Order: sequence, then C-alpha cells, then structure tokens
Amino acid sequence: MEIVMIGSAKTETMSRVSACSLLYLFADRVLDPLTDKWRRLALGVPVPSADAQVDMFSWAQLLLASAFWGLQTRGLIDLEVVAASTDSRDGFWRRLRRRGRRTDDVMLHVVGEAPLAGLEEAVMTNLEVGDTISVSTQIGRWLGTPCTDAVFRVIEAASDEGAALGFCAPVEGSNSSYARWLDCSAHTCFESARDRIAALEPDLDETVAQWNAFAAGEPELCCGLLRTCFDAVRGRQFVASLNIWGGGCGF
Repeated sequence: MEIVMIGSAKTETMSRVSACSLLYLFADRVLDPLTDKWRRLALGVPVPSADAQVDMFSWAQLLLASAFWGLQTRGLIDLEVVAASTDSRDGFWRRLRRRGRRTDDVMLHVVGEAPLAGLEEAVMTNLEVGDTISVSTQIGRWLGTPCTDAVFRVIEAASDEGAALGFCAPVEGSNSSYARWLDCSAHTCFESARDRIAALEPDLDETVAQWNAFAAGEPELCCGLLRTCFDAVRGRQFVASLNIWGGGCGF
C-alpha cells in the first residue's frame, strides 16, 4: 500500500522523530478523512493537526505497521514473510480469520537494541536481541487479554512520543479528547505547538518516500505487515466485544 500525501510542502530541515509518531501527528495527510455519515457510527477519531477524523482501525493498522517497519529500517529487527502455522491447537479467531485468505505470517527477529519511545517501545515489550516471534503474537502479548479499547491503546502509545517532545498532549484513554494541544488556556502555546508540528513536514515527506519505496520493493512483506497488524488489533477488540455483548464465546 502506497501512502498518498495530501497538500505536501517541501522544506529542507530534518529532525529525529519516529515514522509512527510522524504518521500519528499527520494522520490527516496520509489517511482519508471520514464523512459525517461514518462519524455518526463512532468509527472515527480526531487527529492531532487538523479538524478532521480518520477511521480508527485504519489509523491503528498504519501506526503499528510503521512502528515495525521503522524498527527494521533502524536495524533493530528483521522482518520476513513465512507460511502460517496450521496447528489444530490454534485459537478459534486465528482459524476463522484464515478462512478464504492467504495464510502468511510475518516473523520478527530482534537483531539490535537502542533507546525507544512511544509505540516502537510498546511493540518491543519483553523482547531481547536473539528473540524470534511472529508479529501477530507479539502484538497480542503486548495488548494482553482481549479488550474493547485495543485500537485506542495503539493510538495512545503512538501519542506518547509526540507528547514527550511537546507536540501534543498525550491520549489518556478512549474517552479522552485526543491530542489536545499544550495550550492550557494560552492561545500562544496552541500556535507554538502547531507551528512545531508543521516544521516536521520534511520528516513526513522523507518517511512517506521511504515507505513507498518499501511498498514497491517488498510488496509481499508490506501487504503482509499491514494485514497482520489489522487482524491482530481487530481480533483482540472483536473477541472482547463478543465476550461482552454475547456473554462469552469461550475463545
């Protein structure tokens, strides 16, 4: 999947912000905004840098995929597509989501270490150099027990890096006001945060170019990574919703 930029402006300075953090801050530039129809169905969440909402599952999918891709780009992990397990002991949801679909998994091999923040730190939870695990299993280990706020937990983790750098306030749960600017009541602080985000456009341009090169050069891995991240989050949230609404399905 290529990323198509909306309203990009080239400049010349570059900074050090992770790919997933950039795609969090500029979500409205890389994902289509939701119409009022879909907003009413509560599928959208506000983005940090514009008065717009994007689909929460698409956002979480892109953030997770870009986190793993960013870790590989930095030489901390290797990713490879392998044939998925057909073990009869696989859980119900894992077997169900494979029906009628390709059964490739994306494996993660930890080959380096470095200080991490935000979503990159979250997806590397409890991993050490030499470890090998499937991406879907690692996402499940990080998210833990199926939960109805799995999507928001991904978005929350992605917001942490931007908040630590002073670009936005952290997300504090599914009922929070997303990415409130660090203005408190001072209008000048609001403008300052927004200006600082705008200054990151060169980083976004470079990240999008690198992602598109990845998508063109390794389409199987790119598509597999996006599909795996989407399924992992949807599975965690879907199973939890069934347990609440249906009294439990025993997965």
